[in-house]
Amino acid sequence: MSFTDLNFVFRFLPVFLLLYYIFPVSFRPYVLAAGSLVFYAFADPRCLPVLIMMGIWNCIMAPACAKKDKAALCFGVGLDIVLLCAAKILAATYDPVFLPVGMSFYTFRMIAFLADSYRGKIPSSDGWGGGTSFADALCYFFMFPQLAMGPIMRFSDYRKCAAFRTPVVIKKSVRFRNLIQRLENGMTFFIAGMAFKVLLADHLEPLWQSLNTAGYESISTPLAWLGIASRSMQIYYDFMGYSLMAAGLGVMLGFPFVKNFDQPYAAGSVSEFYRRWHMTLGSFFRDYVYIPMGGSRCGWARTAANLAFVWLLTGIWHGITPGFFIWSGSLLLLILVEKALDERGLKRKKVIGRINVLFFIPLTWCAFSIDAPGRLAAYFLRLFPILGDSAGIVYRGDFKAALEEYGIYLFFSLVFLFPQVYHYFGKKRRKPAVTVLFIVLFALCVISVKRTGSNPFMYAGF
Repeated sequence: MSFTDLNFVFRFLPVFLLLYYIFPVSFRPYVLAAGSLVFYAFADPRCLPVLIMMGIWNCIMAPACAKKDKAALCFGVGLDIVLLCAAKILAATYDPVFLPVGMSFYTFRMIAFLADSYRGKIPSSDGWGGGTSFADALCYFFMFPQLAMGPIMRFSDYRKCAAFRTPVVIKKSVRFRNLIQRLENGMTFFIAGMAFKVLLADHLEPLWQSLNTAGYESISTPLAWLGIASRSMQIYYDFMGYSLMAAGLGVMLGFPFVKNFDQPYAAGSVSEFYRRWHMTLGSFFRDYVYIPMGGSRCGWARTAANLAFVWLLTGIWHGITPGFFIWSGSLLLLILVEKALDERGLKRKKVIGRINVLFFIPLTWCAFSIDAPGRLAAYFLRLFPILGDSAGIVYRGDFKAALEEYGIYLFFSLVFLFPQVYHYFGKKRRKPAVTVLFIVLFALCVISVKRTGSNPFMYAGF
């Protein structure tokens, strides 16, 4: 069961929200934890014991970490990492079933929880934090809006949940109005994310699949470029759509909005692009790996080594196939070149930074999407036919045919890359016309899912 599954939208979510808000404030964490386990049981019932075992294990270790026990921290975090690595290796070498859904994301939340306990950011005598409990920690690990694919919320944000606090306002009418506004705001984010996923990403996906089916040797150079542009936007709208849906669900439940994307394709450099892309994963590596290793404070060589280690971990986190290492390695090289130019006072012009984002980033998505080096080389020979022999029977009209079939989706994908579009809807979202637009978008999403089924999110495999 995923967020775009109509059973989730029309059955699980309404029933859960009703139960969540019917129960008293003090019981809501338990309702959220129980509902999350039910959600995960539908998503991956075979791996439910792994989630429960790891959740209880990290809850047991947290009090010792809060007492500055470094051995407990190393042991707790080390076991989490070993389990995650073992699952990824078994999934890559034997069967994907060995990697539970969402394991990468909830493992990182558990590691962050132990590290923050050790640092005193979750201080209290019992090891959890003032006014929290063992159940709160489990609820933080299990919460279904972020269980399968993140974002990686910090415990400090979890504790800000308005639905877990007894309201100061006495009037029931005011509390009810605040609840309705919370649900409305969350539903707006949820519908926007669903539209990005269902109406854009899912309709672009067949273009990339058709290239794989035809064989890269049989496509023309224009179609190869159209394919990688489409693939870049598909990856973006698939994961950004999921992140908006997850954030919207969190808002409905009273949690603060967790921003995971901030208009990355409007960035002026590759470095800035990845500060805006999957922001919670980036901040996790920054706060728990890069900065503790010294960050950029210890000279150029140490900075380069720290960045190399972070990007190595990023590649491993996504998978242990050659494509992910080529992807992360190429990004590391681009970022180091940018830093070298800045270090020597050769400030990059804005137009050069934009070229890096709009030209090189899509090329890196090739490696992200094609795991076999031989097939990746074949695709690059179509992108750059001057590089060498790229023999093969090519239908020269393939570009026109693809553009006619997917042009409308590519057009709207390009439109929503402009930050001005988001700013406009952000300002006007209370207007009746925008409300009607969101209702229409939701109806179109339901019709699309009803016709074609619910496609899995790309990041479900990480």
